[in-house]
Amino acid sequence: MNQSAGEKSKSSPQAARWLLLVATLLLTACYLVPRARSGWIPHDEGLLAHTAERVLEGEVPHRDFDDMYSGGLTYLHAGAMKTLGRNLSSMRWLLILASLVGVACWYGIASHFAPSWVAIPASLLCLAWSTPNYFASLPSWYILVLASLTTLLLLQYHRHRQSRWLLAAGFCCGLSLLIKIVGLYMVAAALMSLLAVSFQPEPDENPQRVTGMERLVSIVPASLLCLLVILLVRSHLGLGTLLLFVLPSAALAGMLLQIQSRGRTRPGLAVRPGLIFTAGLLVPLLAWIGCYLAAGALGDLVHGIFVLPRLRLDSVTSSLPPPWVLLWGLPPIVLLGLGLRKAAPRHARRLEFLAALSTLPLLLTCLGTLGDGADTRPLADRLPDSIYQPFFLACYYLPLLVVASGILVLKNRPKARGDEAKLFIVLGPVALMTLVQYPYSTGIYFCYYAPLLILGVLAVVCSQAAGWLRSWIGIGVVALLFAVSMLNFSSPRSLGVQSQSIARQGPLSTRADLAVNMRDLEDYGRLIDLLERETSPGETIYAAPDCPEVYFLAKRRNATRTMYDLFDTREDREQRILEMLDEHKVQAVVVNMLPEFSRPLSAGFLAELKQKFPQRASIGIVQRGPISPPTGRFRVYWR
Repeated sequence: MNQSAGEKSKSSPQAARWLLLVATLLLTACYLVPRARSGWIPHDEGLLAHTAERVLEGEVPHRDFDDMYSGGLTYLHAGAMKTLGRNLSSMRWLLILASLVGVACWYGIASHFAPSWVAIPASLLCLAWSTPNYFASLPSWYILVLASLTTLLLLQYHRHRQSRWLLAAGFCCGLSLLIKIVGLYMVAAALMSLLAVSFQPEPDENPQRVTGMERLVSIVPASLLCLLVILLVRSHLGLGTLLLFVLPSAALAGMLLQIQSRGRTRPGLAVRPGLIFTAGLLVPLLAWIGCYLAAGALGDLVHGIFVLPRLRLDSVTSSLPPPWVLLWGLPPIVLLGLGLRKAAPRHARRLEFLAALSTLPLLLTCLGTLGDGADTRPLADRLPDSIYQPFFLACYYLPLLVVASGILVLKNRPKARGDEAKLFIVLGPVALMTLVQYPYSTGIYFCYYAPLLILGVLAVVCSQAAGWLRSWIGIGVVALLFAVSMLNFSSPRSLGVQSQSIARQGPLSTRADLAVNMRDLEDYGRLIDLLERETSPGETIYAAPDCPEVYFLAKRRNATRTMYDLFDTREDREQRILEMLDEHKVQAVVVNMLPEFSRPLSAGFLAELKQKFPQRASIGIVQRGPISPPTGRFRVYWR
């Protein structure tokens, strides 16, 4: 009887946690599903859809066309289109599933440090700062979800020490590499975490003094990690790059050294877990390599994964915010620092009041714009940029402070407490996954990483003295309100810089079944009508630069292997394209006059097109600059 009662009392909290998780997932689905078809960036959607359609037609990524990523997500999108139809929304249903998995992972990670009443809003805060800010099925979202799942599995391994969790964690990292090569960052974080776990003594084991030679076990991998990060970012090295990318890795290395000095040095304890993790990692990788070997395209795969990304690092860049924007985040920074001290409860209550007070300006602005019934503009357009931009950018350089705070947390707690490695497992992705923002560090790239940072802050705060967690409630609530009302389902182009929302009008076609803005609705509508009038379905056309969406929307064939023209570095490129136009008897050419990444087509090449295609039309109006005359968004040439 007593044993039965004990089992019931033990299972009751577990059942409650599962019920809370299900409720959180239902809330997430109710929030995402009605908005899933909202907004687009044409060339992003076109890249994803056009490559997936080419796979459905029997082509192989990297061998038959240039895939911007590893290729695994292209096959996943192709499967979605085969099941749900060849339209853009098919890929977004996959992203809804990925978002639900992400929320479950974030809830699970938060539950390792905080009670359920904290884990639920923390997971929703992670959601609000992630996929809803640009709901396109891009690889970076799946990298984020798989990194979160890997972190959760490593925490489960730390708790239970069962090999199945390591095998699953390695398998997730392998899947992330099949989606995008930046999955290597999480592989590095996982391997460092396994080393930290091996340093942690058992609960009944006394800490041992670490000798100089034994310290090399942590110094060598820590130094190698820092060196690799510096080599990666060396071409854009500056103060911002150091603060956001290099120093967090250095702080993580310092945390590893600290854990070793508090525990033990038995390198053999990390060998077996490392081998199990690597075995899980190799399962999807070897299967993927085998498929390309069978297709005789292994060399194409290597070129697509290691050479093309290098071109992207060199060509597609964006500057970081100035480091002084960190000063805008003083309230959370002060709380993070002071919370590392063992303050008396009365001090904690005072700081709780100050933290709540610091959020009032933004909170009152949000409520004031919400209550202004005379202003019919979207809330994002009514929020002053003087508040919007500081609140967003204040978070940019927090990774260094969060990881450094982890070092101080360990310094202030007793030795052999037993959860040093648990904190390291969460802070590893905080330090290394921030590299997903390199070198294109726009606002949306911060969102590809933000949930890991939020969970890192939570882990540090929950490791502080009792009473400090409540000091963050006001900041967390305002951050959630800010994201839901000012970031979610707005324009990702100006995210974090200028408050802006896009009026959604409706679907463009059966294929582009998304709510797009009026300008795109008119321009692409006219373009598709013209192509349908002058060419036949399945016929070859040529569209460039950087407009793969034209092929998909018009149901026309692309005879080149190029998606974005900056990756076609052949010297005789233009001559090859002119020969292709004759070989395939192309009847129509679409020229994008304002490409986002590649250079516009040369004047000589345009002159050749005018000779071959005497008919011409201009569609849409764009302004290149404040003093430049307006020009057509697209020029269409046909025979």
